[in-house]
Amino acid sequence: MATSDSSVHKSSDLVKDYVCGPCESKTFEESADYFCTTCMKFFCRKCINLHDQLYANHSKHGREETNKWPLTKAVEDLLLKCDVHKNEGLKMFCQDHSQLCCSDCAFLNHRQCASATLICDSVQKMSVDMQQLTINLQTILDELNKLFRLWR
Repeated sequence: MATSDSSVHKSSDLVKDYVCGPCESKTFEESADYFCTTCMKFFCRKCINLHDQLYANHSKHGREETNKWPLTKAVEDLLLKCDVHKNEGLKMFCQDHSQLCCSDCAFLNHRQCASATLICDSVQKMSVDMQQLTINLQTILDELNKLFRLWR
């Protein structure tokens, strides 16, 4: 029994990773083929033509450049969830184990660790450490340049 591609495509149980925004707003579920970095929206082949008529100078990336596309909400949610406690978000960082964890895991598994802190606190501390590292590297670079000029 022969089937056309369109009937197989429409009846497929395949979860679409990226969905065309304009089609989705009309309750169609069409896979996105392009991402516009200016609009920050996804478009199928039909909708990108209309988009390009209005916004010729917008920067867009096709399926061959999905590395330039943002993560889908589903993937983002998956990455931000605890592996053990599936309904819990990652909120803590244990420096002793270099591990992200939810509050439950922090309480159960990292209670004895010296530095299990909220992710937001860890990021703030890291940004201060990175600033100091940058200053130290610049000082070393300046010293190396002085030595290089003396040597020449």
